[in-house]
Amino acid sequence: MNDGTPKDVISIFEQAHSYQENENWADAIILYTNIVKLNPSMMEAHHNLAICFRKNGNLQYALRYAQTAQKLNKNSSQTNFSLAIIYEKLNLPIKAIKYYKKAIKISSDYFEALNNLGRLLERDGQLEDAIEILKHAKSIKPDSPSVNVNIANYYIETGKPHKANTLLEPFLDKKIKLSEDILAIVSNTMGVISMVLGNLSRALLFFQSAIQYSPNFAEAHENLALILLAKLEYSKGWEEYEWRSQNKSEYEEKRWQGEPLKNKTLLVYTEQGYGDIIQFIRLISQIDKNGGNIFLACPKPLIGLLNNHSDIDGVTNINDITITFDYFVPLLSLPNILKINLSNIDGKPYIFPKPAIAKLYRAKIEYKIGLTWSGRTQNQNDPYRNRSCCVFDIIPIIEQYIDTNFIILQHKYNQDVHNFLKDRSNISDLSGKLGDIEQTASIISDCDLIISVDTYMAHLAGAMGIATWVILPFTPNWRWLGNQTTRWYPETKLFRQKSPGIWAEPVNRIIKELKDLIP
Repeated sequence: MNDGTPKDVISIFEQAHSYQENENWADAIILYTNIVKLNPSMMEAHHNLAICFRKNGNLQYALRYAQTAQKLNKNSSQTNFSLAIIYEKLNLPIKAIKYYKKAIKISSDYFEALNNLGRLLERDGQLEDAIEILKHAKSIKPDSPSVNVNIANYYIETGKPHKANTLLEPFLDKKIKLSEDILAIVSNTMGVISMVLGNLSRALLFFQSAIQYSPNFAEAHENLALILLAKLEYSKGWEEYEWRSQNKSEYEEKRWQGEPLKNKTLLVYTEQGYGDIIQFIRLISQIDKNGGNIFLACPKPLIGLLNNHSDIDGVTNINDITITFDYFVPLLSLPNILKINLSNIDGKPYIFPKPAIAKLYRAKIEYKIGLTWSGRTQNQNDPYRNRSCCVFDIIPIIEQYIDTNFIILQHKYNQDVHNFLKDRSNISDLSGKLGDIEQTASIISDCDLIISVDTYMAHLAGAMGIATWVILPFTPNWRWLGNQTTRWYPETKLFRQKSPGIWAEPVNRIIKELKDLIP
């Protein structure tokens, strides 16, 4: 506050600040609002008002006053920091990063800004910048649990779970006094480390501990669900998996809980990736329609394929829902509602594409194998969990079986790969020609075998009852944690890495087993 601030305004400010320190956000907001009306240029009042609105859960008002405070004093690290926090809570990480950087430019040792910026950069995949920022933060507060958790997450993401484990274990010492919220975060991260290392029992204990410390910790509940599902404890697993839905839908008041449809219309709202949608779309057949209708909202590339489903009355674009409906349910809530367990997973084929109008490749050789080696970019720096390999990892299969027709089912790849494959006589390259997923399904229906990493292609082939061999990382997704088979797709065989990041072993197993398969 400057020397020209009226005494009555100063008095109100002091009272508002007292309310704020005692977390009486509502009364503080009333007084700060009066102050900014009396003195619109008083930056401190706008700044504190933004904090109170943020703490009170009103992010739009918080943003409004934080922006005003920052405009009134662009050279304040605190106003830039406050604005960054609000952008982060509004799920606008790019803008949050911008203002965290501004705060640090003004105050280079601003620990909270450094710590938050490093965390966001790590999530954004800017890993080298992230660790540099986080190490700076750690040099300021070496014993801070939050910065050590953020550094541990960096180690996890870059394939160093053992290093992450060593970093965080000391914080579990009962001699160190930490709040229950901090202990929950540390325990949850230790659970993720254990999960990555394949120690499911240890991971289970850590996630349970995190929930004991913080019962409403949604991320820990969701992580616990993944462990329970991997251990085939489906009943409790599906229940815990409902914690993923903390961001409520605009249709929440119509949420279906399994009640009879009785001539009503149910909208099933798909979620997550194409593979998840394909895997769980089978459950629609287990819903008792009782004279009702079931409509599906899904991404546009899946509409043609899922329109063929006999139990779905109509499919709409998830980004342009125009139909009217009585009930709404997220697709991945169906397992919990329908009580899916090992006894009622129907392994029969359930996706039947229309026959291809014209073949896009020459069946040069009788036996045809579809190949996919890469999917969505995810965990690409983590050899434990990276689902994708490169074409050069699977080339030994192509070279070993030169009399087999390998059909490339990648949607795209770089020019180097194209140059490497183009002159090989046993390759039919369909990259760029697959069209939507219905067209892709028609193409793979003519294959004798699909060899794929963990992408939607593996789910699609499995759902169609096509023989499918899935090449998996050392730490695969929960649904692939069987020995060599999966109940979800009976015609599917699993080939899992024995060492993180080493694809040669599962590829060599495939080469060996193909000898007994190819005529």
